[in-house]
Amino acid sequence: MAARTILIADDEPAVTAPLEAVLSADGFEVATVADGHAALARLQQGDVALVLTDLHMPGLDGLALLEAIRTQELLCECIVITGQASVDTAVEAMRHGAYDYLEKPLTRPKLTRLKAIIPRAIEQAETKRRNRELADRLQTLTSFGELVGSSEPMREVYRLIEAVAPSNASVLVLGESGTGKELVARALHQKSERAKGPFYALN
Repeated sequence: MAARTILIADDEPAVTAPLEAVLSADGFEVATVADGHAALARLQQGDVALVLTDLHMPGLDGLALLEAIRTQELLCECIVITGQASVDTAVEAMRHGAYDYLEKPLTRPKLTRLKAIIPRAIEQAETKRRNRELADRLQTLTSFGELVGSSEPMREVYRLIEAVAPSNASVLVLGESGTGKELVARALHQKSERAKGPFYALN
């Protein structure tokens, strides 16, 4: 599914049906659920960019949903839409990570404001997603000199280098010709306290 999917979490069909119709007409993929547990299960599929959630829902309420999204580091933004509005609930929702906050009923001016907010919220969610993808790609790179590779055997080599490099013990690197023993030795040197000193390769 597209990353423009919007999830509506509310147990009032009088709210979800009109919202779904309006957002679908604007070209968004829309899904609806009636409680926080169902919302969290849907979010874990990973394709939702934005959640429109009520605060008061059966089971897992809106604040608990916001907290779960934050602690699980799910890549979406949340806009709270609730009839139980107050300054305190607004502050609490924002503290739990809400992107914005609107009061019910969704009058025409409020709906207009919501439609203006949604693209910005989705763009922020996409920025988070791109940053996560970049971070994941960077994790596959190494700071081990000329060593390259992100396979599990190579990651094990990197872990061993990290573990051994701080030691003053002698290290014996074994391997067939051409497997990169000298590269491992250089990486050990670069990761050690002797990195500022010279490295001599003797054949």
